[in-house]
Order: sequence, then C-alpha cells, then structure tokens
Amino acid sequence: MPCIANYIFPISAGDQPPVKSLLPAAVGLLLFSMFSMVQAQDTIQWGTASRLLAVTPSSAMFVDGESNLLLLSTDRTRLTKYFSAWNYDSLLVLGGKSHRSEGFLELWDLDLSNRQTIYLLDRGKQRISVLHPNLRVMQDLSLTQLSSPVGEVVPELQALSVAANSAGELYVLNGLDNQIYLLSNTGEWTFRFGGTNYGQGSLFQPTMLRLSPRNDLIVAEPEAGRLFIYDPFGTFRFTLQPDTGHSWHSFQIIDPQTLLLTGHSAGSLVDLRTGATKTFDFPLEAAQDVAWNPPFVYFLTENAVHLYPVPTWK
Repeated sequence: MPCIANYIFPISAGDQPPVKSLLPAAVGLLLFSMFSMVQAQDTIQWGTASRLLAVTPSSAMFVDGESNLLLLSTDRTRLTKYFSAWNYDSLLVLGGKSHRSEGFLELWDLDLSNRQTIYLLDRGKQRISVLHPNLRVMQDLSLTQLSSPVGEVVPELQALSVAANSAGELYVLNGLDNQIYLLSNTGEWTFRFGGTNYGQGSLFQPTMLRLSPRNDLIVAEPEAGRLFIYDPFGTFRFTLQPDTGHSWHSFQIIDPQTLLLTGHSAGSLVDLRTGATKTFDFPLEAAQDVAWNPPFVYFLTENAVHLYPVPTWK
C-alpha cells in the first residue's frame, strides 16, 4: 500500500488560500480520498469455498485446461490425476518409488501446455516422461543420455524445470550452469542460452520456466523477485521485478498477458505488458500450492483441495 506521505505536495506561499485554517482540513480530505481510492483498488473479495475435495497427501498441484487436477505426492514419487468430468470422484495413479523404469525417485515439475501430452520431470532420475492424458507413458527421455550437434560436447544436466512447445520440443532449465537447453523430441539438444554471462538476460538463481501462449519463455528468479522474458530462440526481451510486497516461490500463466506469483500466504497478479501488480492475501493460510483456473482458484492443503470462486475486486 502506498505511503500517505507520497501524496503531500509542496504549496508555495503565493498559492496559500486566504483562510489558512482551512488548509489542514482540505489536505486531510484529499489524503483520505486518495488513500481510500488506492485501498479500494487493492482490496479483493473472496467468496466462500464452493467445494472441498479429499485427496491423497500431496505437495504440488497442477490444473489442466479441462479442470482436471494433477497432484504430486508428498514423497514426490506418485502422480495422481482427478477427473473433473466425473466430479473428481474418478482418479488415476502413476508411479511409486523405484529405480525400475516404471517408478520415480523425485518428481519435480510438470508441464501441461499441450492438451494432449503431459511432460513429467523426475529430478531424481534426470528423466522426462512423456505421458498420454490417461497417464500412459509414451516416451521416456533420459537427460543423462543426450546426443548433441556435431562437434559439441554433451553437457551435464541437472534439470530443475521443463516446458514444451507445440512441436514437442523441450526447454529444460539446467541447475548446474543456469542455462536453458532446447531439446528435440528425440533427445538431441539443439541450442542453449542464458547462464551467468548473457548480458541483461544473465541468470544467477533461476528455479522454474514456462512458455506463454505467445511463445515467450518466462524464467523466474524468486529469490531476487525477478522474471526474465526471452523469445523462443533465446533472445532476451526484458526483465520484470514486480513490486509485490511479499516473497514468492513460483508463478503460473493465467492468460497471455497475466501471471500469478504465489507466496506462502499471499499472491500477486502481474500484467506482463506493463508490470502493474495487484497483491492480495489468500483465504487459506496453510495452502501448499495454488492454481488459478477460472471459474475457480484451487488451494492445496496436505490432504485436501479447496475450490474458491475466482474473486472480485472492490
């Protein structure tokens, strides 16, 4: 909330009103009206939760374009999908902790940008599993067995996040060198960009990336409160450092021009064109993850998902 002092303007001696006793009242009225206006713009109105879903203990949540819920288990070894078409009473489960091909060690990220395909990152195995919407595994891509262009040394990857484009190519954020690698759907890396020596687009503490509907690649550095935007070929476009007033750990693309930055008890909607930010408190303090997918906002607690109608602004 802006400080009231920001609205106090200097008044020269020639501008003072004939009746000086009216000045404090006039300034007070001006400040009150401005403060009330800003406060009204920043006030969110949450309704009551319209649904409470009991789920398996989970630590991360994703919602696809058909409002199906995908949850990563607390131990990060299972993926569970709840189907909205069956009122979330029907589910599928994939995985379990195992070094065998059908098991997982540390599920870390999931990309749902393609309605017909789910991309699941197992950080423990450094493997990306390409799944059918029914969770059938169609392909496993090992990040430790990549091929490379002629004359290039195959890099070592420690993937932190993954995003897919419409052609099935994968952008992979590498935690070892802070670079982003574009991989073909056959497991060959074609180019890379970013890192700590990339000019204004240099990355030092990136944690996640997503591809926007306009094919901009958005990379987050929550510790520094920054978002980096690149075009699909790795050309740096601009940086955003939204004034949220709270720390945040992840983001979600709401629409082509809006992001949701998620903190532990508060969130912020950010306009990608202008950087304008609306910050608000969540209705639940214990939420482990949040997904904004109209007409609902989904809040994950350890063993439940709370569905709130998308809020309105006073």
